[in-house]
Amino acid sequence: MENSVIRITRLPEDLLALLAAVEHPRLGINFDADNFYNAGVEPFPYAYELLREHIFQVHVKDSGRYIAAVHGDDRRVLHRAGGNVVCLPVGAGAVNWTGLIARFQQDGYRGPVSLEPHLLPHEMAPSMEADAAFLRRAGWVR
Repeated sequence: MENSVIRITRLPEDLLALLAAVEHPRLGINFDADNFYNAGVEPFPYAYELLREHIFQVHVKDSGRYIAAVHGDDRRVLHRAGGNVVCLPVGAGAVNWTGLIARFQQDGYRGPVSLEPHLLPHEMAPSMEADAAFLRRAGWVR
């Protein structure tokens, strides 16, 4: 189950309650740090610490508050619970990916990691290449 900006999966505490209610060993968290940021929740260390035992998969993307003078008028703006955001290269946005990746490595996370950019079609390939390069430099993927 992936955290999102909607109420039922917005807060890490709500995800824990859902996990407890279902209580099945194959139900876990698809941890999306950027979704937590977009929902107005601190992704790391707060959400991570609460959920780390239940993380089965990780979505990787990054974003920051939209500023028209900086990002321009031609960007895809996402309207989220935490405010209007634009997708940015992983490591260039509001999520502390360096700290979070280091913690995943320290904790021995070996599950799936997938890129999930919310960009315009012509931005997808270059963005995913840059994001994958960031993850390789961080030593998280090959």
